[in-house]
Order: sequence, then structure tokens, then C-alpha cells
Amino acid sequence: MALIALLGSLQESALSGGIGAAVYAGLAFGICRRSRTVAVLALIVFVAKRLLLVNSITFGGLVLLSFGSLLFANGVRGTFSFPKFPPLPANLPSVEQNFRAMEDGRA
Repeated sequence: MALIALLGSLQESALSGGIGAAVYAGLAFGICRRSRTVAVLALIVFVAKRLLLVNSITFGGLVLLSFGSLLFANGVRGTFSFPKFPPLPANLPSVEQNFRAMEDGRA
């Protein structure tokens, strides 16, 4: 009976982990598409999830919260500043062309 309860709790945690991973994958896709709303939402979800575990937070958890919040905040900052970037010039060489030039010794 205890084995069934243990396996049930493991499946629930695996299911919640899979749902969490799917949520973060969706948020990452939204950030990749430069959605400001999704970037702010990702920051809020990350901080809220960590703060819900406040009773079991350790020094390592605090470091993870600080570092992860910093990364998500930079994502938010990037999505807000991207529209302000000037367009790239038409004659700008691609990365592949730059590497080929270095191989040929022209750089």
C-alpha cells in the first residue's frame, strides 16, 4: 500500500515537473518572438514560484532566485529595448562570410 502511495506521489511530481517545463518552454518561445508581455510574465512566474517555496529556501535557493531573476530581468530589458535598435545596413557581411574571410587570411 505504501509503495502505491509512493509511486503515485512520484507520478504527480513528474507530471507537475513536465507541466512546469512546458510552461517555461512556452514562455521561452514568446521571449524568442520578442513579446514584452511574455517576458514580464516569465519573470513574475519565476519569482512567484521561488517565493512560494520560501519556507524551504536555503542559501543555494536564494542564490538561484537572485541569479535567475537577474537573467529574466535582462530578458525583459532586451525585449523592451529591441524595437529601439537601428536596422542593420544592407551591405553588412554575414557571419559565414566573416569566417571565410578569416580562413582565407583576408581579415
